[in-house]
Order: sequence, then structure tokens, then C-alpha cells
Amino acid sequence: MTTPLRIGKHTLVWPNGDRRWASGTSAVVHDGAEGLLVNALRDRAHTERLLDAARSALPDVHIGHLVVTDAAVHRHGGWGALAGAEVHVSARVAAEIAADPDQVTAEPDSLLDRYLRRALAGFDLSEPGFATGATFDACTTIKLGTVPVELVDLGPAHSTGDTAVWLPDDETLITGDLLCPGTHPAQWSGSTARWYEVCAEMASMRPAVVVPGRGPVTTVAGILDFRNYLEHLLVETRRRFDRGMPVEETAVDLPMRRWADWACPENLAVTVAHLYHEFGGPPTPRAASLTLAAEIAEGLRRPPRVRPYAPADRDPVTDERLALTEGASAIWDEHRAQTPNILLALVRHPHLYEQTVPIARGVVTGVLPARDREIVILRGAWNCVAPYQWNHHLPIAAAAGLSAAEIDALSHPVDSAPWSPREQVLITALDELHERSTITDDTWRALAAHYSPVELIELVTLCGEYRKISFQVNAWRMPLEPWAGPYRLPSGWRSS
Repeated sequence: MTTPLRIGKHTLVWPNGDRRWASGTSAVVHDGAEGLLVNALRDRAHTERLLDAARSALPDVHIGHLVVTDAAVHRHGGWGALAGAEVHVSARVAAEIAADPDQVTAEPDSLLDRYLRRALAGFDLSEPGFATGATFDACTTIKLGTVPVELVDLGPAHSTGDTAVWLPDDETLITGDLLCPGTHPAQWSGSTARWYEVCAEMASMRPAVVVPGRGPVTTVAGILDFRNYLEHLLVETRRRFDRGMPVEETAVDLPMRRWADWACPENLAVTVAHLYHEFGGPPTPRAASLTLAAEIAEGLRRPPRVRPYAPADRDPVTDERLALTEGASAIWDEHRAQTPNILLALVRHPHLYEQTVPIARGVVTGVLPARDREIVILRGAWNCVAPYQWNHHLPIAAAAGLSAAEIDALSHPVDSAPWSPREQVLITALDELHERSTITDDTWRALAAHYSPVELIELVTLCGEYRKISFQVNAWRMPLEPWAGPYRLPSGWRSS
């Protein structure tokens, strides 16, 4: 456990030391022999360690009360460690806990699975959920010895219910997740606009000390800075919503300014999706928000350096140029249905775009079999660590006859899968081109036994064309489109 902080005469605080979203700050309020815990931890073992630390610091105090400030699991997961304690929870918080949002099941070893395992490492998630008893409505007061402890539900704000704990005699305010300076919050419910107003209400109480749900103990200045953060988030997210920017791009496009070094930037995926729904957009499934958060945490989602044209920014001339993508192949059929961002970025250079598209069409509508073509493209995407390119070609490769196992094998050494002799030499040649910018004599002779001279010309040209595209999508930080996502990476993927 972290070392507790003494706040005034009646409060000890244990800050969350690791800054993970899966953990939070807890506090013990005490007077005489009576004690009250504000928020248990995520599981029983962590809460028991917290209680042991509290008994060591306050040996004469019995913790007979538990306050649950909001429905976040890290606030109530360890409730079982306080057998016999009186639980204080607002009606709104209790209702949100009882609603029990759908649990997200991640495919084993997927990007989301790895992200959740890192975030939840060390916690026992097999314990039973929280069981609430009696509740209060808007507010209630607990008499702890001679000290009044006021519980005020200020929600909906960060969540549907948000209880603040106010000690008027000590001028101490314990906020729960209503305040988390230094960490980007993940807002799943509640109202961001109302949350902004609640910050003003908390500041008007004029606390001398403010204990946030995460982050350092602060003052009214910390509340006001957090209110400014929420205002900035509202304004900048609304601006992008009105422009038609998808959630996936907005979550990494927001200029965070003085809040840029806050922990857990991936939480913006959750909050932006919630804001889009508040603005009138469709709801984002919980799994989709968490997957986007995992992609941001992995570095797969970053602000584009060359921004694709948004629909509202395109004029008739640009739309006419984009019609060059019409052609006769599976790839160009996909482009007609949904114009990929790589083309919407490249068209900003009209001359280069008009010269490039015919070459790209030529190499994907040539003489090479579709299966071989997709082996070239996917192996090149893996060699160049180009996740945008990899994801775009997954369905095309499958349609060309590559199995899921074969596609995954393209992220491993050539001898790790039972490729045919023709495919073995093809993959070897692709690796040599990547590593040496040429093909050895032995490999060329082996290739020539399987491919005609015209196919060999096309093979090298195809490899070079998609290597160029890898350079473009990686250097321009091309965002993967909502219709092409989420990112699906093979078992042999490595970070750039």
C-alpha cells in the first residue's frame, strides 16, 4: 500500500499509486473509535491490505461504515472485506450498479485481451459483485462520533450517480470520480455538460482540501482546472462531431494542451464516444469503445500527419478525381463502396494522385493469381509494420483463398508454415527485397521455375508499389476507417 496522507484531524487518504484506470483513491474518515471507508478497492485482497494499513495507522478505530461514491467497479469490488459494515450508497449509484453493463469478452490474445490483462493485472475478478442494501436519495448525513459526514449525490455527471463526501468541520471534500486531475477520465454514463456544472457547485462549497478519485490531493484551484478541462473537451469534441469526424479520429485528434501529459489518454476513446451519443449520434457498443482504447494504448491510433478529406470538405472537382478509383477487381470494388483514407489523403496532391492511381490499378489487375498477389501485399505489410495496409487486405486475402491460419503465418518466418514450394520461394523473395532491396541469384532462379517473365516483372513491381503505400500510410499516420476496423493483428505482429 502507498503511504497514507493525513488530511486535517479526521481523514487519512491512500492515493492510487500506479495511475491505472483500474485503481482509485480510498480514504478513511474517523472520530474517536468510529471509522468510515470511502470506496473499497477492486477486489477483496487489495481492500484487506488497505484495511490492514488503516488498522496499523488507526489501531483504536473500527471501520463500521462504507461509502460507495459511484458505480465504477474499482469503487466497490472489495466490499466483501467489510463484513458487517453499514453500506451507504445513493439510489442512483445503486441502480447503476444493479444494471450491470454487459461484460466485455475479448478474444484470447487479441489486442483488447492484452490491454485488459495489463490494466487488470493483480486483481481477482472472480469474486461476486456488489450487493447494495438501503439507499439514500439526494443526500444524507452520518454522525461519526462528533463529526458530521455529509453524502451528496451530485449526479448525473461523471456517472448516473456521483456521491461526494463533505466534512464541513474540516472543510474537506472527497469527490470520487467527479474529479481525477492528472488522469483522463473514462465516461460511460452521466452527462458531461452537467459534470461541468457540478464542478462549479463543488468549488462553491469552498473546501480547503479536495481529495479526488485519482491523482494528487488538491484545492479549489484543482476543481476549476478540471472544469476547464471538461469545457475544452466539450467544445473540441463538438467541433469535430459537427464536421462529421468519426469517433476513432476525434479520440486522438483533440488538442489536449496543458492536459496533454495526463495518464490514460486511451480513456478519451470512451468519453468521446459517450459525448457523440450525447450530441445525438448513435451509441457505441462497450466492446467497441474498449477496443479503440486498446488501439490508442498500443500506438495504433495517432493524429494523422496528412489528413484525409472529410466529406464536407470535398468539392465536385475532388469527387471527380476520386472517380478514378473505378476499376475491375476486388480491391477496386471495395474502393467504390467505401473510399479509403489513403486515397482521400493522396488526392490533396491532384497531379500525383492522377499519375499514381493507374499504376496501382495496373499491379492489382495484372497476370499474377489473386492468392499470390495477397501474399505479396500482406507479407509486405508485415515487413513494413503497416497495420493500416494489413487490415485493409484481410478480407481481400480471405476472398482470394488464403485461410485464417495462412494469413497469420505471414507474420512468422517462412519455414514456420507448410507453404507450397512456389509460395515458399515467393515469400523468401519478398523478405530479400525488404532486407536487401534485391533478390539473390538462387532465389531468382527458383522463382523463374514457377513464374513467367511477365509475372516476375509484375511481382517485383507489386512489391514495390505496396512498399511505397506502406511508407505513405505509416509516415502520414493514416487512420483506419470505421468500416475497416477495428484493428485485427496477427500473432506475430510487432510494434513499429
